[in-house]
Amino acid sequence: MSKDMIEHDFDSINEFLSENSTLKPTMTLTIKEYREARTKKLKIKDIHTKTDNVAVLLLKNKFRLNCNKVKSMIEDSNRVKAVTNVIGHILEYYLSVRLSQYGWIWCAGKIVKSTDFIKKNNDGTWRMLQVKNRENTENSSSSKVREGTLIEKWYRFNSKTGKTMWDKFPDDAAKNILSENDFEKFVHSYFLK
Repeated sequence: MSKDMIEHDFDSINEFLSENSTLKPTMTLTIKEYREARTKKLKIKDIHTKTDNVAVLLLKNKFRLNCNKVKSMIEDSNRVKAVTNVIGHILEYYLSVRLSQYGWIWCAGKIVKSTDFIKKNNDGTWRMLQVKNRENTENSSSSKVREGTLIEKWYRFNSKTGKTMWDKFPDDAAKNILSENDFEKFVHSYFLK
């Protein structure tokens, strides 16, 4: 990502915010903070939370598991949580790389409230998009912010069916280049760099 591109996007975001002041964050981000948010290298961090003894008791008794199996399950669960914590950000990063050619700008680092991407239409109006990895990962305060706005929402994965929603991406031109296979390749190359 070139310095000029980041500065251009930062200027476009400020133009957008001057026209949409209700979406300004409480703290104004600088170009330096925006650049850091756009270029930071993601890492999967170990989760070291304490295990609830009642969860251990229930796992052992309900599923008739021995202590070693329960410990292994809890460790595996923590690994899944650690990976899941990164997917949303890498999804945004993937979309920023693929969508920039279609005029979409990544609002990295919470530079715009409840909006992950913006795009200026030919008529001068703006599109706003909130991206979620799954439909069930949105909290109520996040969905309330969209009420009464034109912020569109798209999510990648349906937790009930297991289907991905690339074909439902709200930009007809851009959705033709997005796919689960391409996203998986992107994730693979990102973490192997």
